[in-house]
Amino acid sequence: LVQIKHHPLMTDSAYHVEALPGDVLLATHEKDGKRLMGIFFVGEGRSAQLAIPDGQYQDMLSGKEIAVTGGILSSNGEAVMLAI
Repeated sequence: LVQIKHHPLMTDSAYHVEALPGDVLLATHEKDGKRLMGIFFVGEGRSAQLAIPDGQYQDMLSGKEIAVTGGILSSNGEAVMLAI
């Protein structure tokens, strides 16, 4: 969490939260084309449609690789934090 807390986007960026279908909250810090995205599964949902390129991303919370395929991130229900 220290890595996230001290990330430059956490202190100097535009911040917004959006409710996505399937009981998912998306919190984004964004500046100069760079984003930190927190994806929070607050209900039974286990996937989120995201506007990011398909690929492998490292979850900043768990350190695990997270795949986005067809714009969809699948999860076991745990929160995910990505740097894009």
